[in-house]
Amino acid sequence: MSDDVSSRLRLVTPPESEPVSLSEAKLFLRIEHDAEDAVINRAIATAREACEQFLRSALLPQEWELTVGCHGQLRVHLPLAPASAIDTITAVSVSGESTVLDETDFRLSLDGCSVFFEQPPTAEQMQIIYTASLADTAAALPALLKQGILHHVAALTEHRDGAAALPMASVPCYQPFRRIGL
Repeated sequence: MSDDVSSRLRLVTPPESEPVSLSEAKLFLRIEHDAEDAVINRAIATAREACEQFLRSALLPQEWELTVGCHGQLRVHLPLAPASAIDTITAVSVSGESTVLDETDFRLSLDGCSVFFEQPPTAEQMQIIYTASLADTAAALPALLKQGILHHVAALTEHRDGAAALPMASVPCYQPFRRIGL
């Protein structure tokens, strides 16, 4: 398919917390006052989102909705993974009638990156609601990913004139965890 996958992907429920706490970021930045807290919190969220885009993986549990056309396929690739659970899959007909698929009609791949169907769904499109994350808690994330986020937070707080590009110090921290698509 030539469609832009990101235009069919919508965040339903964001993560409950960030992978790096405000206190961890302030310690890394050597900031002891509270005047910059709002700026640092925004930088943490921005750095997490940039990390997730680079990795093509959700760091902490978050719920996503993927809308895809049905073209007789038996497999749907999840653009932001790994999925830990498929919450629902709804098939939508040309007339707009919705049918929730039974859990026996599909299965999640072992790596959490795809959904496989027993039979190709007969519908115009599908809405797949799923939960994705690399770890259940920030403490369970690899230290290398957190270090990359801290480097990005430092770059974002230093260059406040706009969004800073992914810092070169973050890339080697993220690279071992990046999902590669063929």
